[in-house]
Formats: sequence, structure tokens, C-alpha cells
Amino acid sequence: AEALKKARAVLPAVILLDARMPWVDGVELCRAVESSPEHRDTPIRLISGRYDPEDVRAGFDCGAVAYFARPLDSEALLRKVAELAGQGPLPPEPTSAATGGRRTR
Repeated sequence: AEALKKARAVLPAVILLDARMPWVDGVELCRAVESSPEHRDTPIRLISGRYDPEDVRAGFDCGAVAYFARPLDSEALLRKVAELAGQGPLPPEPTSAATGGRRTR
């Protein structure tokens, strides 16, 4: 209930939910958020440590637009959040000779 109250107060562009939280079922929270008029068009992305077909199906059935399994690919997650928030694709990450060509963020 507290998470839903916060979402209503903030009206986020994208909502990220853990599918399995100790104090609330993320799938049920997803359904509650999805059914609220103020969030009908807010994309919800579920994150879970489980990636079996039943969990993925439950995630999409509750109204999530995407399902990310752990371990997270943080770069892909950031790209998808930016896309869902209407910011368009993120530019490629810069690299530096000082880091041996590895990404700097």
C-alpha cells in the first residue's frame, strides 16, 4: 500500500518493481498500479531472480511491459528505462584510453 501511495504522489515515467519482495508480492502490486487510472499508461518493468516461463507469463499478465531477470545487465536496463520513459535511446557509453578501452560508467 505504501509503494502505491508513493507512485500516486510522484507519477513516475517508468516503474521498476521487484517481482518478489518480502513485504509485498510484486506481481500483485503491478496489478494494483496498472489498475489505477493515474498509472494506466505508465510502463511497468518487473525485475526478478526467477526466469521460468510461469513467472515471466505472470509478469506480463499483470501488466508489465518488460521482465528483467537477475543478474541484471545494468546497461540494457538503463537503455530500456530511457526508452520507456520517452527519452529515446541512450548514446553509447564513452571509453577511455586510461581505462584500457573499458566503459567509463
